[in-house]
Amino acid sequence: MTPPSVTVVVPVWDDYAELVRRCLLAVEQENVRAAVVVVDNASENAVEVPPTARRVTLTTRATVGAARNAGLVAVDTPYVVFADADDEIAPGSLSRSLDLLERQPEAVGVIGRSMVDDGGPNTYRGIRPTKRYLYTTRFSPCLVPLLWLTGYQGSITSTVLRTETVRDAGGLPDANIGEDWHLAARLARRGAFVCVDDPVRTYHRHERALRSREPRKTVADQRCVICADCRADPASTLLQRRVAAAVMSQNE
Repeated sequence: MTPPSVTVVVPVWDDYAELVRRCLLAVEQENVRAAVVVVDNASENAVEVPPTARRVTLTTRATVGAARNAGLVAVDTPYVVFADADDEIAPGSLSRSLDLLERQPEAVGVIGRSMVDDGGPNTYRGIRPTKRYLYTTRFSPCLVPLLWLTGYQGSITSTVLRTETVRDAGGLPDANIGEDWHLAARLARRGAFVCVDDPVRTYHRHERALRSREPRKTVADQRCVICADCRADPASTLLQRRVAAAVMSQNE
């Protein structure tokens, strides 16, 4: 049997333990074989792990970024997906993304459209790459990393990323908020994202979500963190460092 080429990492704790089954079922229903790593983030509630999945147990509660990194250690496939327990990977997304990355070996990952389910009768469009981002990707790819310094360009949660590049980027920061923006900005300095207009995930909004309870950082605060990281990143160019310094001075 051909070994899986992609691993889905899902951190779970407390209230999320009731939600993860739907997330894992969406992975099982994909038409590609995927390894699964469930990170039990010191949950007080029992976390059920399918017999085919690998469990990583943390004895002390970690941030989302640190929990995902703990799962990343267990990944031995060329591609990785960081999914949240309240996410569903969109049908067919894994196979489409893997095919795109196999045909574009210089790409670091895929970003696409997020759908949001707030409990109503319909889902609606969440964040997706803007026309400006798509235009820059096509005609001025060297400028794309600068866009990530000024704003969040698209979700990399529940999308396929190249494992080697994620590790080269240092994984995710030790944070609960903005950790995906942080990693995406690091990846963009190492290669291009493939942009798709197809949905890559559905996020099920709920009042127990960490992000609805966590003290919110302002966009300006998060932007300064991203830019400070750019200035310290050995993969950054001189232009990127200068732009990061200019953005930080405007936000102070």
